[in-house]
Amino acid sequence: MLKSLEMFGFKSFADRTRFDFSRGITCVVGPNGSGKSNVVDSIKWVLGDQSPKSLRGKEMTDVIFNGASGRKPAPFAEVLLTFDNSSKCLTLDAAEVQIGRRIWRNGDSEYLINQQTARLKDIKDLFLGTGAGSSAYSIIEQGRVDQILQSNAAARRHVFEEAAGVSRYKLRKEEATRKLERVEQNLLRLRDIVDEVESQLNSMRSQASKASKYREVSAELREWWFGLAADDHRHFSAQLAVVETELHAGESELAELSSRQQELEQKLSVFDAEIAEVDTRLRHSERTAAGNRESVVRQESTLRHLTARHKELGSDLDRLRRQRTVMHGRSCELTAELHRSEEELSTGDAEHLRLRTAIADTEKQLAELAAQLKANQATLDRERQKQLELTQQASATQQRVNHLHSQRDAANSAAIAASQRLDQCVSSTVSAQSEVLRRQAAVDAVLSEVATLDSRVREVRDRQQQLIAEQDRLQQQLREQREDRSARQSQQAVLEDLERRQEGFGIGVKEILSRAQSSDYAPWTSILGSVADLLEADLDEAAILEVALGARAQLIVVREMELIIEYLNSGASRLSGRVGFVEVRSGEWGVGSEDNPKPHCTPHSALRTPNFPLLTLPGVIKRADQLASLKSGHPGLAEALLGTTWVVDTLDTALRLANGEGRGCRFVTLQGELLEDDGTLFAGTVRSESALLTRRSELRRLKNDLLRLDRTIADGERQLADATQSLKSVERVIESTTSEKQELADRLAHARSDVHSQRQEVERFSKERDAILAEAARFETLAAELVLQIDQAQREHAWFDDNLASLRDSFVALEAAVAGHESQRQLLTQQQVDQRLLLAKHEERLQGLRSTVVRLQEEQRQRDEQFDEAERRLQTAATQMRQLNLQMLNTNAELWELQLLDEKFAAEVASILADKDQLRTQKSTFAEEEARLRAARRELADRLHANEIAARDARHQLQVCAERIEEEYQMTLDEVVASGASAFEKWQSELRPNSESREPMAVIPINESEEHVDPESNISILKSQVATPDSVSFLEVRSELEERVNRLRRKLKMMGSVNTDSLKDLDELDGRYQHLSSQLQDLEEAKATLEEIIRQINGESQRMFLETFEAIRVQFQNLFRKMFGGGEGDIILEDHNDVLDCGIDVVARPPGKELRSISLLSGGEKTMTAVALLMAIFRSKPSPFCILDEVDAALDEANVERYSGVVREFKTATQFIMITHNKRSMQIGDILYGVTMEQSGVSKRMSVRFEDVSEDGNFRMSPAPGANAA
Repeated sequence: MLKSLEMFGFKSFADRTRFDFSRGITCVVGPNGSGKSNVVDSIKWVLGDQSPKSLRGKEMTDVIFNGASGRKPAPFAEVLLTFDNSSKCLTLDAAEVQIGRRIWRNGDSEYLINQQTARLKDIKDLFLGTGAGSSAYSIIEQGRVDQILQSNAAARRHVFEEAAGVSRYKLRKEEATRKLERVEQNLLRLRDIVDEVESQLNSMRSQASKASKYREVSAELREWWFGLAADDHRHFSAQLAVVETELHAGESELAELSSRQQELEQKLSVFDAEIAEVDTRLRHSERTAAGNRESVVRQESTLRHLTARHKELGSDLDRLRRQRTVMHGRSCELTAELHRSEEELSTGDAEHLRLRTAIADTEKQLAELAAQLKANQATLDRERQKQLELTQQASATQQRVNHLHSQRDAANSAAIAASQRLDQCVSSTVSAQSEVLRRQAAVDAVLSEVATLDSRVREVRDRQQQLIAEQDRLQQQLREQREDRSARQSQQAVLEDLERRQEGFGIGVKEILSRAQSSDYAPWTSILGSVADLLEADLDEAAILEVALGARAQLIVVREMELIIEYLNSGASRLSGRVGFVEVRSGEWGVGSEDNPKPHCTPHSALRTPNFPLLTLPGVIKRADQLASLKSGHPGLAEALLGTTWVVDTLDTALRLANGEGRGCRFVTLQGELLEDDGTLFAGTVRSESALLTRRSELRRLKNDLLRLDRTIADGERQLADATQSLKSVERVIESTTSEKQELADRLAHARSDVHSQRQEVERFSKERDAILAEAARFETLAAELVLQIDQAQREHAWFDDNLASLRDSFVALEAAVAGHESQRQLLTQQQVDQRLLLAKHEERLQGLRSTVVRLQEEQRQRDEQFDEAERRLQTAATQMRQLNLQMLNTNAELWELQLLDEKFAAEVASILADKDQLRTQKSTFAEEEARLRAARRELADRLHANEIAARDARHQLQVCAERIEEEYQMTLDEVVASGASAFEKWQSELRPNSESREPMAVIPINESEEHVDPESNISILKSQVATPDSVSFLEVRSELEERVNRLRRKLKMMGSVNTDSLKDLDELDGRYQHLSSQLQDLEEAKATLEEIIRQINGESQRMFLETFEAIRVQFQNLFRKMFGGGEGDIILEDHNDVLDCGIDVVARPPGKELRSISLLSGGEKTMTAVALLMAIFRSKPSPFCILDEVDAALDEANVERYSGVVREFKTATQFIMITHNKRSMQIGDILYGVTMEQSGVSKRMSVRFEDVSEDGNFRMSPAPGANAA
């Protein structure tokens, strides 16, 4: 059952509007265009309708309120639909289910189920089979009541499936069918895979036998190779120990020599330090002297520069004086020339006017002559047309002759040129091939540049992706904050609207407060406001304070109670309701009667706080007046009203205190229960409309939150702007890099095109060489054919010449007459041209004179400015000359002082050089002794180096052996040695049995795989077998052991390519084959299971559909007769053999009419038939609700009565929401809602009384806004 519908920003419902539905019939009425049908659209929309057209729009965002006069557009649209699920009609395990849908202007939208984000599929699955979906039979829209009759038989079937609950099974069947198709596809692929794995398994078995033999040889090689490596390790380790001992002894001797050499080096370093100090003094003196010489040079250079500058300034002064004289003379000449140009301009204007008059006369004569010439010319044109046709034919013939001659000559010359072209073609082919190689090198160079640029592009694009991710995060954060702000603004608007309309106050209180605000006379001036206006509290404590105050929140606070009492006693006005007053000074209040026409005031004693410490008792939190704070200075108001009211933790505490220490006090619990002093207990929630203090506290909190959100959004927008700017910078870099890449791509394409074109050129030259030979033969044949064609064309041309000669004589006279007129016209035309030319010259001359005048005026101005500039520069040069003379005198004085200092520094440098020579002599004696020690140390170091090389070689041998072992077997050499392996001992153990048997020689077996073994190695083996094993050392047989290892390596190599993992792969492949075979079997079983599920779904669907269809059929037959007062109606299956897919036909025969097509019924008959069919469906499968949108619009009064009666019968089983204009239909409604537009374009819910509705469905009076439904 529908419980409530809440809309915000949906179509014309700009404000948050709520419709509460109860069982039975709810009627929604209102004038045309007021937005009644938008209620139906909102229900369809929230149930998941995806068609903007069905919602009377072009796109889905059209459902958002688009603004009206004085109203801004809504940022988003929201609809919340709440269901009472106590009967578990819906599959959710909740007593109340709320679904919602929101859409924003950018197209984003979301669905909600119990305030949790959901998918459209979840919404549709929730209502599947209930008959309450967006396209189910529960919503009968305006103008579409007969849609079930007009639709085809197959489309009509959907309604019956929904009623039968088959649609849920049909969806499952479709899912099972899709799964079955996927299973069949997987089966097909898996069978191919199993066949392929089986063939691989057979091949792998043959490889495994070869791998087994390979493994045996590898094991033998490993044993001998490990033994040889271990023996090498032991041998080189012993050798390395001896060398390291010698190294330690040599290092001690070297350390002693180094110590003696270090002492001599320290003494030498003392001399070096003293010499360095002398060098420092010398360099300092030389730098000082050099600096002084540089200063001398600078001063001399400055003096030369100043002298040259002095000469330049003298020359500039002379030049500027001469320039000033010349400019003055040119200015005078320019003034005279300007006067002459102005006089010539006035003379030219008069001549220009005379020429324009003469041209007009000539044009008149030309017009008269042109008319005569036109008539003669028409006759001449006809004669010429005849001549032209013959001439064209003759000319064509002559051109043909000439063309044939040209072709003959061309064929002859082409044959001659063919041999020349052949030579050129051969040379061009050679040049083109060399050009191909050069251009290919250019292509390779460009490819290298492209690779470098691609690396740069990848780095920049990675940075771009990071910035895009940051930008998306900031945008998402801003979007969420804006949505939060919009929601809070909407909530604020609702609360402000409640405050503005003073919701929660009684009618009498509203009247008193309104008069106090609008009147400046007593007693209204003594009214301070209501208690709720003067008190405020925190949001967390406002609800408790609301309960503690109760009705006292609506008391009117006054300064002087006597003025109010006088006004009430005067009987000047009757209050609309009961009003209470309280005086600030005494805390007394009075109550006016809403029944007595003469209000009166009953005084009460002031409230006083009990004189005992309840705060110390357990469970007592505080006194209720401590919850409130005053907006303005009226101390004692809260204490007077709440001095005997206490806030306690639980109801048990309140009851205990009321019967004990707190007798005579009121108690409020944290859960909102109120225990009065007389024992009366109030419990339950306070209506939101009457929660005055809570509403105002919430409003204050919302304003603070909105300010905080505005600041947060501004910060986020700044961060987003910064991220966007960074992204733009990166994008500019990408664009520039892309541009460079495009340029390189163009170069690459151009280079490749050049290579390709050059290669084509080579091919073209080759083809051309072949074509030239064939072309020469073709030209010779063509020349013979052209000779015959030339003879035929010459005969045709002679015939055309004879006809043209006779035609020319006929129009010679006519041409003479036309020529006379033409010559006269030409004379006049020439005269006109001369006149126009003269006029153009005059105009050009006038334009030139005007330009000259303007130019001379501009030059005059520039000359004046140049003269002023020259005078200023002359004065500046004179000033600079005086300053330069003074500077030259100062420079000479400084130069003489620097030359004296230079002589002093030269003497100081000579003294320091003598000290340096003495120190160098003493240093040379110690340097000779240090050289002798260095030679002895070098000789000892050479011996140590030789030992280090020997040690390094031993270590290198060990390292190479260890690396090879680790590379081939992934084991360290230490692990091999620790295992006790020894090739030498294995060799000795093999020789001992041979020596004990006293055989002189052993027979060496040679198999096919060892035929390539060197004979010399066999001889060495024979010799080693003859010797006694214990008398041979490891070094003597090492080469023999190494040869044995190498022989085993060669044996492995001769086995060729062996899949060493084939044994393991065989096991894996066999396991995979078994696994795939089991999967194939599972898929075949799954296919059988799905086919069985589909069969069961078909059987169950057919049973349910037939049962429901028969029930609907019986109900339709009965309801049709009831709706029409007789007649016959029936529904028929088109194919009884295909119950699950066949269409459904509706048969209707009203009383007194023959059976005919549904389309021939009248509008009212169609409506009645459709209503009967839908009600039959509701009777067999009731939907939780049914929406009827002006279904009765096409019915007359009698049919409206029948229609209303049927709906009234069904209201016990189904909840109806009826939108109607018909007053008879309204009579059956249990609740009546009105929708109107007090403001243009904005729909508003209102309370409606049945008497307020006219016969046409409009309202007789303006309703009170915001009231509840009647």
